[in-house]
Amino acid sequence: MLLQDATGDPPAAYHPVGHPEVAVKATCALALLLCAALSAACAAPIPQAEPITLDFAAPESDRQYWEGLLDPFRESHPTFTVNVQPNINDETDVVLLDPFGWEDAMDDSGLLNLDIFIEEDATFDRSDFPAGALALFARDGKQWCVPFDADAIVMYYNRDLFDRAGLPYPQPGWNWSDFLGAAQAIRDPDAGIYGYLSPHSDQQRIDALLFMLTHDAVPFPDAGSVEDDAALHLDDPGLVEAITFWADLMHRYNVAPTREQLASELRSGLEGELAAKQEGKAGMWMDWYGARAEVEGLLRDRQRWGITTVPSDRRAGTLALGRGLCIVADAPSPQAAWELVAFVSRQLPESDFPARRSVAASESYVLQAGEEAAGVAAASLENSLLISPGLLRFSASTQGLFSALRRIDEGSVSVSEALSDR
Repeated sequence: MLLQDATGDPPAAYHPVGHPEVAVKATCALALLLCAALSAACAAPIPQAEPITLDFAAPESDRQYWEGLLDPFRESHPTFTVNVQPNINDETDVVLLDPFGWEDAMDDSGLLNLDIFIEEDATFDRSDFPAGALALFARDGKQWCVPFDADAIVMYYNRDLFDRAGLPYPQPGWNWSDFLGAAQAIRDPDAGIYGYLSPHSDQQRIDALLFMLTHDAVPFPDAGSVEDDAALHLDDPGLVEAITFWADLMHRYNVAPTREQLASELRSGLEGELAAKQEGKAGMWMDWYGARAEVEGLLRDRQRWGITTVPSDRRAGTLALGRGLCIVADAPSPQAAWELVAFVSRQLPESDFPARRSVAASESYVLQAGEEAAGVAAASLENSLLISPGLLRFSASTQGLFSALRRIDEGSVSVSEALSDR
């Protein structure tokens, strides 16, 4: 026989006892062949994920910023196509809205209730948002949008003028007394330098409102309702005190220029206010947190500037505008849209501050905004009165309040006369 030697036994090279590894390898090879054959014949094909297209509307935003923000989401969701569009249209799935756009969309029944997604998402923590942020986009006990970012009024200051007066830079947590003391120390009549610049060109007198807020003397009984004249309490002693403090900055202490002084020493209106900042004539002024790039452009190579919170009195506070991420009611892939909303809500805003505490406190945000601005953002996030459409439904009395503030600004009447003569 071919596989036998002269004794009739198999050759040693083929003896399983003499070479056990040969038998093992042969057995394994045979098993692998059988497994491959069975798999090819019996295994079901692995289903492929269906491609999904999501259109994200971010009105009036920088497309390059949004494209960069969404790239990691696209990489982690290879079957998703995410398009950025400047306006809402029939293809929109997710949209970034302020409270005014949100209210319009709600009135048109155009948004999806997010409660079920929030409840089923173990990573969504309601406590990551400050009080009022989620409520800004809630109605009838349901959540319709997830807050993304906010912009608040803050205090800008001229570092050069603080250095000249030998003053430490103002920090979050400072108060009215600190503010007034700094304004008085900076004021230099001979050089035409004022410690503070009140916005005469702003018909709504935003800084007067902030002194009311921080004195805990807002004329509205709650932040979201000014439905009738009875809701306003312009004779409240605290309100009179707050407006008097604001008026005294111009007419008593003269740490802020009056309308006439601004016009005669610089220029009238907005041009005069811009000149005061550019020419180093104003130590402090209020503006939006998101205006930092504009301030830098205005003062570049002229003055060094810094940023801090609005000074507190009975309470810390500021006014803020927020934006939220919403899903349209007829989005064909609502779960995919929620994944996009959840992802974007954890990203860094372009210029405003994050609505999430965890993002505002993150090292990434500190690196992006700078340590000083990030600290102001975190403080403003906790102490903001978020502006809602209800807060801005001006009745005849609210219009009367601003009319009174204008007359006080002009110096034609006293505070008590202006508030009683409406």
